[in-house]
Amino acid sequence: MMTTKMMRGAAEGAGTVLCCHLDPQDRVQAVGGAWDMAARLNGGEGAFAEEVLGRPIWAFVSGDETRSYLNALFFWCRSRGGTFRTRYQYDTAALRRRCVMEISPLRSGLLKVESRLAGVGPPAPRDAPPVAPGGEIRRCSICLRAAAGEAWRPCGHPAPGGPPVRYVVCGACRADAADALREADMRLAVLDAGGGAGGGAGRGDDRRAGGGAGG
Repeated sequence: MMTTKMMRGAAEGAGTVLCCHLDPQDRVQAVGGAWDMAARLNGGEGAFAEEVLGRPIWAFVSGDETRSYLNALFFWCRSRGGTFRTRYQYDTAALRRRCVMEISPLRSGLLKVESRLAGVGPPAPRDAPPVAPGGEIRRCSICLRAAAGEAWRPCGHPAPGGPPVRYVVCGACRADAADALREADMRLAVLDAGGGAGGGAGRGDDRRAGGGAGG
């Protein structure tokens, strides 16, 4: 979900999981899973474990709108004690990749952010991304659709050396996340009013919000 170079470095097998822990200031505290292998496979210069530890996650997120989107999700998970899960696309010129990101609160303001590769397939034949009047491509970080006037439509992978790409979050993906959080807040209100069924492991399932990208 996101346009982080790190969390999108998905290896080529479905089920591959990458994980990072963020401290309360959103600095990368630890990484796990096939992190360095994914960075190596995806040409992630500057994204190996020893290079990201201690650095703010925002150094690896492209676009102010994407940072704002993620920051809102981080705030919700920390303040409500809930887990947020969303689907997103990470396509390349040669592969179509469907991923799932899950953000979970830990102790003392820490967060765990996991990204799992859910499926891989050949790229669908699509038109080149439309270029906005300013000479750039506006592409959603979550679903990878590109802006074509007021509409958003699927498109092919931007060509190397082509117009600059500005990553944003389209209205549909913002609405999906907002709806998921509202539904989760309603469940939490009922849960809190009823005392929370003991507050054990089952409560975590009730505190989960989910959004999704159309892809």
